[in-house]
Amino acid sequence: MAVYKGCVVSKRDLLGQGQLTVCPHGSDPDDQSMWIGVKYVSFYGGGLYAGAGFVPEVNQEILYDFVINDETNSYYYLGSVMDPSFDKIQADAMYPQDKDPKTGSNQTLSWDEEDGVENAQSMSYGWTTPLGHHVLSRENRDTDNSRSAMSVRSGQGHGLLLNDVPHEEGALLYSSGQKSKIRLTDTDSDDVMVGPEGISIDAGGNISLHSAEGNISIDIQDGNNIVIQNKSTQSHTGIFRKSGAGNVLLQSDTGNVEIRSTGNGVFIDCVGEQKLDGTTGASFQVRSQNKIHLYAENGIDLKSLGDINIKGRNVSIESDVAQGGKIQFNSVLNPLDLSIGIRKTNWEIDVERFLGWFPFFLNPLWNSNYTYFNNVNVEGQFNKL
Repeated sequence: MAVYKGCVVSKRDLLGQGQLTVCPHGSDPDDQSMWIGVKYVSFYGGGLYAGAGFVPEVNQEILYDFVINDETNSYYYLGSVMDPSFDKIQADAMYPQDKDPKTGSNQTLSWDEEDGVENAQSMSYGWTTPLGHHVLSRENRDTDNSRSAMSVRSGQGHGLLLNDVPHEEGALLYSSGQKSKIRLTDTDSDDVMVGPEGISIDAGGNISLHSAEGNISIDIQDGNNIVIQNKSTQSHTGIFRKSGAGNVLLQSDTGNVEIRSTGNGVFIDCVGEQKLDGTTGASFQVRSQNKIHLYAENGIDLKSLGDINIKGRNVSIESDVAQGGKIQFNSVLNPLDLSIGIRKTNWEIDVERFLGWFPFFLNPLWNSNYTYFNNVNVEGQFNKL
């Protein structure tokens, strides 16, 4: 076996023979009659579907050999000659000049119209094991159709993708089949679901957040909304319990459950159509084994198109007479509808501005309690624009 030195003039493998085009050391690189084919040799091969590949770049000095007992009389690539000054210059070149092994002409671009596979040269670097564990660095230097990415995948299909493709930049961590995944998008991402600079977490099963002794915080700074929604259709197969799906539970074993708004208000809407006993739909219930307290600085309104029942061991009704208060029953001079207003959520106000009218209740007996658009209280009555 003899060892030779040469320079790679092309890594384009047009015929798919797994070889480099090399100019032997001391020969004229422009004289293509001196060029030879050097078969690429990997430091690891694992059969048809496993191996490692790191193809040297154009203008890289290499060592190659001629095997005495090889009937094909082929040359074989041994390794790259590392020259600090040369490699520093090489690193500054975005697209090394790669000569066509057939015509000898220089390629001034990273691609050409006659070659849609990036000059038929390898732009991927990586390795695969016999069990299918795979690491791949995909450069793809075609600036118009870049597919640059880095991926790691296990034999069972679990993986990590670091994507540099324009408008798809980001990272994806996924399980086999990608039913469970975490996706991070970059500034220029065109993802319509996640949006730029977003995070998406998907699971085919449960999602669990657990903190042993710390806090779990969800915070938005100058963003949009926090939405917690259960879209269960309850279309489960087999034995199904009402407690098994469709519920949203907030529970504290020893502390408080606090719902606080410093904006438009707190709204609890029960709009379900499911009849529980043949007479009522969804209901709003406040249940306590102790007391129930309601406090308000500007008044408490109660209105029902049905009956209002008040029952207790002792029932006390008191008016602040010192402040001119009084108790009225079926007053004609001051009908209650004039002072009972139904406030709306910000979303309802936006829809109302667009459609012109958005009643929460469809029965016209509620119309007198609505205020258009904004929720403004003027002299005890809601302003109707």
